[in-house]
This record gives sequence, structure tokens and C-alpha cells, in this order.
Amino acid sequence: MLSGKRVGTRNQEEHPIVKTDTLQDAGYAVVGAAVVAAETARAAAIEATRLPRHIDSLAATAPGRVAGAYDDLTRKGREVVGTVRRDPQVRRAKGKAKAADREVREAVSSTRDAGRAQAAAARSAARDVRAASYRDMTVEELQQLAAQRDIGGRSNMKKSELVRALSRS
Repeated sequence: MLSGKRVGTRNQEEHPIVKTDTLQDAGYAVVGAAVVAAETARAAAIEATRLPRHIDSLAATAPGRVAGAYDDLTRKGREVVGTVRRDPQVRRAKGKAKAADREVREAVSSTRDAGRAQAAAARSAARDVRAASYRDMTVEELQQLAAQRDIGGRSNMKKSELVRALSRS
């Protein structure tokens, strides 16, 4: 429906109901509808008093009026959005939001990096503690522990090699 094609009429070439160029235009039309809601309600009340006398003429001109109303809504929506975009307070708020987003991203990144560094330091410290306790063990005790952990080549390893292999596992 919002593909840039004309949509739904009895005779599209003569009376297009809605012409959409972009999905963005549809958004502008919604904003424009909000801006003119009060005017439309007032005009509808006036039209309602004339409607019984002019029902035939209104029905005949409805497709063209709908297309015109859509174009008016789109134009008014563009005007409102353009005004908001140019507003200095909106620009400042947008800049502050971007700066805050950058700060949050940097904080998340540095927190993640610090967490990784702490985890690496903790793993290293744990290996050092295990290695220290392994150094106090005999070669036979180290070989038994290596067998429990299924470390290959353990029977031919020296004590220092067993300590290193067990510290890594």
C-alpha cells in the first residue's frame, strides 16, 4: 500500500484517492492529522448541517477531496516536523543524547575490558597458587593427580613438567 503507487479508486486516473510517495510521507500525514484535528472537527460540524442538502455533490467529489486532504496533511506534517527539527532546544537535546550514548558505550566497553583483565588475573593467580601447592608434593603424588586428570605422557615427565601440566589443567 505504501509502495509509491496510487491506491484504490473507481477510476484511478481521474480521481486518485491516496497518492503515497514514501513511507515517510505517511508518517508526515499522521503528524499533519494531529495538527489539524481541531480544524477538521470544527469543519465537520459545519458540513454536517449542510450534508443532507448536498449529499450527491459530496459523494461525487469525495475521491478528489480525500486525495487533497492527504496532500494537505502531508504538507502540514512536514512543516511541523521541520519546525521541530530546527528548534534549538531539540538540537541541543539531540546532541546531549548522542554524547550520553557515547559515554554509556565507552563505560560499557571499559567495564567489560576491566572485567576481562580481572578474570585473567584471577586465573593467573589461581594457577600460581596451584603450582605452589604442587611443588610441595612428591613426584608420585603428582603422577597420581595427573592420572586422575588424564594428562598424557605423565610417566615420562619430570617434577617441574608435572607441576606445569597440572597447573594448566
